[in-house]
Amino acid sequence: MGLCGLTPGEQYPDWLDLQIDSNADGSHPLNDWLRPRGLSVSGTHLTGVLNHWHYFTDERNMRVFHAILRDRRTWDVARLRKEGIPERSGVIWPPES
Repeated sequence: MGLCGLTPGEQYPDWLDLQIDSNADGSHPLNDWLRPRGLSVSGTHLTGVLNHWHYFTDERNMRVFHAILRDRRTWDVARLRKEGIPERSGVIWPPES
């Protein structure tokens, strides 16, 4: 979380960095991609407060994690890229309130 891959600035062919939270403009490319597949991610905590564990424990996120871990063929990195899964292109910091 918070970095683009294992090493910032480097792209590994077998690594996807998926953006669970929405963009600053409210758009959510990953959810747009997941929705036709019957999945979605929750984004930030309902209170708007950064809660690191929320990303790992939210029910919708857990369904996506479950699908990734249980159906490796569907969630193969090369296949996902071919199908146009949106990848995070950089670090996105939430607005300060």
